[in-house]
Amino acid sequence: MSSPKDLEQRVSAIEADLAVVRQEGAAARELAAGADREAADVRAELRGHGRVLTALRETQLEMQVEMQGMQLEMRGMQLDMRGMQLDMRGFREIQVRHYAEHKADAAEMKAGMAQIVRMLEDLSGDGRSPRSLVR
Repeated sequence: MSSPKDLEQRVSAIEADLAVVRQEGAAARELAAGADREAADVRAELRGHGRVLTALRETQLEMQVEMQGMQLEMRGMQLDMRGMQLDMRGFREIQVRHYAEHKADAAEMKAGMAQIVRMLEDLSGDGRSPRSLVR
């Protein structure tokens, strides 16, 4: 058996070790609490990032719908422009045809006036200009 002195030394050593273990336990609890706070902060930050990503996704979906609408409008405008181009070609053809008709009418009028001038000259018989006959 051990002597009471040995027993006293062993108990003192165990008490000293127990004090160290208690200090280490307190330090471990403090570290765990700090890690828990940091983990909570990280979780909160991740939730914030998740909300931002969700909002961004919603915005992108809204923009996609808006862009599809604009794309449809642009297609409609392109069709309108093609229709206007066809109309302009039709107007151009009408304009060319009217110009040709007016040119023919003007030529006919010029020929008719020349004939009238000749007839007047023939009537005057003296070779005077028809303008001199009009007073």
